[in-house]
Amino acid sequence: MTKYISPTPKELKVSKEAEGWFERIYKGLFLTIRTKKIYLEALSADPDDPYSDDAVIWLSDGTGSGDSGDLMIKSTNSGGTTSTGTLFNHT
Repeated sequence: MTKYISPTPKELKVSKEAEGWFERIYKGLFLTIRTKKIYLEALSADPDDPYSDDAVIWLSDGTGSGDSGDLMIKSTNSGGTTSTGTLFNHT
């Protein structure tokens, strides 16, 4: 039985290429995530643009997009156009 580390330890560094490879392998396998709480640590910079037809959600510290405490989303459509928006405005 294969065991996976979840969540990934902060000290584990993975290249962007390897990260994309892992994302493509597991994409579609997890259709439902059930949890009681999700904790987010604020990022001091916007994450990289996601791959086509993918999205990323993060908590802003006000340095990049959004103000401190804003819950942000960035998505890329199948044409490669990336958009950033605010899911929750913490004002």
